Amino acid sequence: MKKIYITLWRFYHLSGIRFIWYKISPPHPDEIKGKNKIPPASFWLWIIGIYAAFFQIASTRYENRVDIIENRINGIYSQISKDIKIAFERIPDVQNMECPYKPNIFNPASIFKSFLPVTNGFYKISDLLKENKKNPIRKFFIENFSLEQVRYQDGVEQLKELVEDWSEKTKIIKDEKGKKTEIGELEGFNLNEAQLQYADLQGAQLQYADLNEAQLQNANLDSSKLQNAGLWSAQLQNANLSSAQLQNVNLFVAQLQYAKLSASKLQNTNLYEAQLKDANLSDANLQNACLCYADLKDVKDLTYLQLSKAFSLYGVKNLNPYLKKKVNATSPHLFQPNYEVRECNDKKKGAWFSDYINRPQNQ
Repeated sequence: MKKIYITLWRFYHLSGIRFIWYKISPPHPDEIKGKNKIPPASFWLWIIGIYAAFFQIASTRYENRVDIIENRINGIYSQISKDIKIAFERIPDVQNMECPYKPNIFNPASIFKSFLPVTNGFYKISDLLKENKKNPIRKFFIENFSLEQVRYQDGVEQLKELVEDWSEKTKIIKDEKGKKTEIGELEGFNLNEAQLQYADLQGAQLQYADLNEAQLQNANLDSSKLQNAGLWSAQLQNANLSSAQLQNVNLFVAQLQYAKLSASKLQNTNLYEAQLKDANLSDANLQNACLCYADLKDVKDLTYLQLSKAFSLYGVKNLNPYLKKKVNATSPHLFQPNYEVRECNDKKKGAWFSDYINRPQNQ
């Protein structure tokens, strides 16, 4: 019983409850004797107070930054009614704005992280180390206490949904025969040469989008829907197109070096003169895809089975000799010129077939 009493008294004393009680009901001087002579401890109250103060500072810092980012997002919404191209070009800049780590009062580590320096999507810690290699103090803090690519995720998703909303809108057009076709609303907008580097468009619905010559380096288009989109001469170096829907897409002379195309759907896709150096084509579906004059130097995880389903490999460059020999043994016609494609209007094969091969027959 005595041990229980001592334990409870120590908790009452050390926890700060005794200190608070003495502030509420100060003891009479005659009562101060024995253990009451020991001043009440306030250490943990100080710790809790300091912890709460740090959380308040971190929270205020985080909220101020979020307000700035949300103001930029509202600016994009305002701009989109005036010039959709300029509005879309601002999306990756806002998506990649640095934002402190979100503090959580029940997670002390999150409060500590909230005070650490952050690099955005355009800069990596390795880049900051190079810039500060002559400053050992800053270099030390960057190496040990920097966070990479912490962003305001709600804002990232909000802007992604903005792109999806526009791409999902549809309008009706008529062809020469009067047949009505429903196409994506983005078809009517000029997004040529749009600056979308590092944009996070994972899962975005961009069917029929006009992204010819767009700057999409390092963009995240994982699982995006790009069927029938125009990506002629698009800059897609190091872009993530894993599991992307790319059927009937025009990737004529597109720059796809180091792009991730694993499990992507490339049926009926025009990859004429596309640059695919070091791209990852693991499990990509190349059925009926045109790879004429495409550069396949050091392509990763490309198989004979994938190539054998292509529409044409005429003039393909830097194809692995083993794969070339194996495909040539079973499907030699893939390496031969096929001039009949100029007359092909079969939409199942892609309307692009009527445009891209136009070479003299003596070649």
